[in-house]
Amino acid sequence: MPSVAVRDHRGNSLPYVEALAAKGWDVVPLGQRADVLLIDLDIDRPGYRDVIHAYAEAGARIVLYPHGANALTCWDGLDEPYPVDLCVVPGEGHRMVMEAYGYPRPILVAGFSFCGIRRFRPSRGERVLFAPIHPLGSGWLAPRDKAANEVAFRTLLQTGRPLVVRYMGTLAENGLWEEPGVTFVRADVDPVDHIDSADVVVAHGTFLSMSVARGRPSVSFHQVEPMNDAENPGEVQFPVRSWDRYREIMRYPHDLGDPLALETACAVEANGWRERFVGRPLDANLLNDRLRSLVAEAVVA
Repeated sequence: MPSVAVRDHRGNSLPYVEALAAKGWDVVPLGQRADVLLIDLDIDRPGYRDVIHAYAEAGARIVLYPHGANALTCWDGLDEPYPVDLCVVPGEGHRMVMEAYGYPRPILVAGFSFCGIRRFRPSRGERVLFAPIHPLGSGWLAPRDKAANEVAFRTLLQTGRPLVVRYMGTLAENGLWEEPGVTFVRADVDPVDHIDSADVVVAHGTFLSMSVARGRPSVSFHQVEPMNDAENPGEVQFPVRSWDRYREIMRYPHDLGDPLALETACAVEANGWRERFVGRPLDANLLNDRLRSLVAEAVVA
């Protein structure tokens, strides 16, 4: 049977591991020889390129699984793409964005893996769940992201709606503060539980995509030109090269900058965006077939 080793990121690899194990793959510990390495990124940082090089030199196929549910733009002039054998993405919109800026490696649209998918359910928008942009594990958050969290928080406070804030790290690291009448919850509970209990979700990135997938009215914020993720204060952040080519593809239609965003999102589904960036659930058969083909090609070569 073919074998796969996995470098996990925040549990995001688990749907892929389970899908491949169910199809007869031998899932081996990271560091053990395997036919395929599944890894979430190919960035030139410890724990990534060194792992990739070791497996590539041993003849393994290198396959990227989604680091998050949002479209990755790190290869648009920020990080040099490694010559991986395949990059797996959740939806057609992810491929559209990557092709727009010229990502050079094969792409497989395999379906959404971050949570179960439900149909859209309108609401009255009474209970708001706010998931701010989270700090890194070091506790650092880029100043512009911290400022965006603060602006979004103030905007939501002004609505007078019951507000729950789901956050990682400390409030200060998120650019937030204690506020009377606001419920603050730590991000140590399954995000689906928080999403499903809300009437409308205000979020960014992966959390926004999960909310859309769960059929909750959803609003985005801070939809600006993406930058690379500096790991520490003082590290230089560079803008992507090709933002104009794909910003409208990426843009979520309900944005907190619109005064009527909450009301509109609660009544009108962003179905075009959902079709592009959520689409269908992870297709285990498609994933299995493509990875087995990669292994077979390596044997022939």
